[in-house]
Amino acid sequence: MPEEDRFRMVYCATQRAGAFGETIARCRRSPRLVEGLRTIDDEEPFEPELEGGMLPEEWRLGRRLDSTRLDEGLVFADFASTETF
Repeated sequence: MPEEDRFRMVYCATQRAGAFGETIARCRRSPRLVEGLRTIDDEEPFEPELEGGMLPEEWRLGRRLDSTRLDEGLVFADFASTETF
């Protein structure tokens, strides 16, 4: 398989929102950081992009949601299971 067709990361989750949340985690801004930036006295207006909440179209179009079946012999941490804790 050509390198450009390989996955860098595959997120698996029981619910779609779990996998989506993991992929956008790096886009979230710390509320403390945003509040700190707002307190800076500057002639330039506060840029809305600094708050986060928007994903560039090219980023979104480069992602896919699909399903998979995993080998029953594989071991994973199930964070919803009491056995994991």
